[in-house]
Amino acid sequence: MVIIVTVQHTIGEDCIQTYCSTSSTTAAPIKPSKQTQILLNQMSKNTDEEKTKWDQVMENFDLLYARINDMGITQQELKTQIQLNNTKVEQCSKDQKFIAQQVQANGQAVA
Repeated sequence: MVIIVTVQHTIGEDCIQTYCSTSSTTAAPIKPSKQTQILLNQMSKNTDEEKTKWDQVMENFDLLYARINDMGITQQELKTQIQLNNTKVEQCSKDQKFIAQQVQANGQAVA
């Protein structure tokens, strides 16, 4: 919609008279030139390509976070297994010392 405002001043003998009138018309939307249309189409295409690339980046981040989470779980399982192995090794070491003491005591008893 286009609004046109017209102001007219009339200078008379002792006063100034102002007349103001407005009129409105509806104009057809301006059609972009061929060059502008090509530019707009290219911008739209670039926007779509950029959105696709960002979607791929976000998907790759999701996969990365999933793998990191899996590695964390595996690391916790390994930590638990290592702690159990350490406990078993300590027990074997205690048993070995006990057996060595028994063997020594038996050797002294026989001699």
